[in-house]
Amino acid sequence: MKVSTKGRYGLRAMVELAKNYGSFPLSVKSISQSQNVSFSYMEQILNRLNKARLVRSIKGVGGGFILARRPENIKIIEILSALEDTITPVFCVENPESCKKTKNCVAHLFWKKLDAKIKEVLRTTTLKDLCEWEKKRQIKRDEDFLMED
Repeated sequence: MKVSTKGRYGLRAMVELAKNYGSFPLSVKSISQSQNVSFSYMEQILNRLNKARLVRSIKGVGGGFILARRPENIKIIEILSALEDTITPVFCVENPESCKKTKNCVAHLFWKKLDAKIKEVLRTTTLKDLCEWEKKRQIKRDEDFLMED
């Protein structure tokens, strides 16, 4: 599985929305600028997330996008599933009938196990987790900076 730019940029946009949760809507323009992504591409990504009911679009002056649910209630697997064609490492795991060797293939067993592990991490990690990781990382950076003085 190779996560596309849609998946990568979409996850970053969702983290930005999660950090802003409970505040004002963020415009496509502000998200695209902060993520250094073109307006039209970010708009496509946010529209897919909106269609998947992960974000809500607020119309009018001061409008933009907000999370549809609390950050702790949005799993990373939901985000990637909305943006990626597949989140499976190899085709034969998703479509075992596509290969005649699947039943006797030790590599297929490995790919299935890898797929299960990846999906376990994606199912158990939330947007809130990512925001907390970022806070810890920022605190660590600040501590490192202070230690250099």
